[in-house]
Amino acid sequence: MRGDLSVMVDARLPDVQLRDDRGYFPEEEALRSASSVQLRRSDGTVVDELTLYPAVDVIGRNLGDGTDTFLATERIACLAGHWCGWRTVLFQVQNGRLARLRAASEAGEERELAVTASLGSRWSLSRQKGSLEDLVYQVEGPSGLDQPVFVETRFFFSNGRWRFSELRSNEYDKTVLQKPGKWNGTLEFHGG
Repeated sequence: MRGDLSVMVDARLPDVQLRDDRGYFPEEEALRSASSVQLRRSDGTVVDELTLYPAVDVIGRNLGDGTDTFLATERIACLAGHWCGWRTVLFQVQNGRLARLRAASEAGEERELAVTASLGSRWSLSRQKGSLEDLVYQVEGPSGLDQPVFVETRFFFSNGRWRFSELRSNEYDKTVLQKPGKWNGTLEFHGG
């Protein structure tokens, strides 16, 4: 289809909240409406819409499935919480609609392609074959007998669909922090 992808943000939201490290925190007397991404025909008619957190920005990337993938980062202010942070969801235009992406594991488990950048989690786009990129998401978990200390999830496009694989470890390996790449989030060990 011919048309536009428009990001709609409440005009009362100061631009600084899209550019600084604080994100948007709703103050009771100054609540902002949610942001949205609209798919519009060339005549301006809205075909489809995704509703997102008030402070959001969207970038497009080619992640290897033959169409643009859009990363919408919801800039959420966190007063506390090791795993609270900016959330990024991935979506595409599919069959004239906006579709949040989902991936499947080899075992058939499905999950949304969404990641959070926080003190206990980080993500990066990692170049793999030629110009293709995988989305790598690393999360440090609480220590305990039945929960891993570290989980690395890799989202990738293969054989006609989005897939994911996980690497789980009961030992926290500090060499993980030395992995190259432009990381969103800091993954500061919070072990107990």
